[in-house]
Amino acid sequence: MFVMGCFGPLIAIFVRDTLHASTNTFGFASAMIGVGLLAGVTVLSAAAKKLRNTVLVYVGLGGIAFGRHLMGAAPHVVTTIVGCFLTGFAAGGIIRALTAHCYV
Repeated sequence: MFVMGCFGPLIAIFVRDTLHASTNTFGFASAMIGVGLLAGVTVLSAAAKKLRNTVLVYVGLGGIAFGRHLMGAAPHVVTTIVGCFLTGFAAGGIIRALTAHCYV
């Protein structure tokens, strides 16, 4: 949650200063984090039954790092959208692993 909380405000600066894009692009990129989070929790709930929680957390952290790397390596609107989606998706795996004890 710390990573997501720190990244949220910085996406505005990235879109404005690096991409030189509009507020519409910022809104869409921010929304893709939420869409990825929703998709990640939904899809990875099935994987959580087969994987240990520690594996889900490590893969989730790696997925967040990959999404950030994708945005930094190729600063374009399309890669920003994909990177934001991957970040949300990977965070969904972490959230699913951390809330697994609530459902057991």
